[in-house]
Amino acid sequence: MLDKRIMTLSEKNNKFLKYNTMKFLGLPLPPLLLRCHDPSLEVSTTRGYTLIPRMMMSNIRVFAIPIDIQMSISQRQYPSDRASSHTYTTTNNNNNNAGDIHIATCNGDDNCVTNMVNRTRELLWCKDDQGNIPLHLALEKGHKKIAMYLIKEFPQGSYALNQFEKSPLYLGVVNDHKDLVDFMLANLANDKEATKNIGKGKSILLPAITAKNQEMVQVIMKHRPKLIKPTNKGNNEELSPLSCAAHNGLTDIIGLFLSKYPDLAHKDYSYPIHKACIGGHVDILKMFHTRCPNYFTKPNENGLTILHLAAKEPNNKLKDVVSYLLRLPERTKLLKMEDQTNRTPLKLARYIGNNEVAEMMEP
Repeated sequence: MLDKRIMTLSEKNNKFLKYNTMKFLGLPLPPLLLRCHDPSLEVSTTRGYTLIPRMMMSNIRVFAIPIDIQMSISQRQYPSDRASSHTYTTTNNNNNNAGDIHIATCNGDDNCVTNMVNRTRELLWCKDDQGNIPLHLALEKGHKKIAMYLIKEFPQGSYALNQFEKSPLYLGVVNDHKDLVDFMLANLANDKEATKNIGKGKSILLPAITAKNQEMVQVIMKHRPKLIKPTNKGNNEELSPLSCAAHNGLTDIIGLFLSKYPDLAHKDYSYPIHKACIGGHVDILKMFHTRCPNYFTKPNENGLTILHLAAKEPNNKLKDVVSYLLRLPERTKLLKMEDQTNRTPLKLARYIGNNEVAEMMEP
């Protein structure tokens, strides 16, 4: 039955019949697929593609193209006119100039970058082997002139993610390029999906907060205040911007956040008031109590209130926090609440051996 579909290949018409065989079997082939460089290897290659022997009978060979090669050609995507649709997969393999623009960007050659983009606009969103578009490299290397040009030409590139889930915005924050971060966010002013897309990668607020860079925080808040809203419901492992600021004792940043969203702590599942308590920041606890006193009796996922946390910290470390909490109107309720092991804060302090704290809570 096989001889009805495939003719016997002779040395004279080997290439011609191979091509027709593959075409007859419905395999998608590049035009010059049958350029065989070394028949003795039993593998034919052309243009960097490899034909893999799939079946051999006497002098009959059937080849197939690896699927991943076909996909790399067929799945190339370009940006649409809608700002909400951005999947850019052009790579060095798909564009001969892709590597050149990355090199020119790293070298700070703004004229070369401009000329290449003018010739081939798709280079703006082409990626290197680490998923970086040219704007990533401009921010990482600190080439501000190139960065501003790339931002103007392709604003959505500001939140494009590389393989490490880092965007150019993130790199701008980490490298303290306040002017470029401000410029990127300003150019995204009309992008309704920007806040959502920025939130898909690593937070741009957390590194600014951790570095206690209040000016950078203000730049971000000026353009995208909704980025402070927590998105990690049910996940206490990653701090929200509010919890990060509370844990680090950043009163000015906490004040800035709460001025925008006074009830923010109620909706934050990373427990910012608990983080302020653990950090021993009484001044921040006072700020929270002014705006959301009811939150002070809310237990965390382990059933621990802020008084539990202060009571169990070894060596009476948080006795100042305990002293403050015991002066609040919520004192009585806090003292009566039990954790998941049915311990009140007083019992927990005695169990840990915090005698000073225990004495403060005794009737």
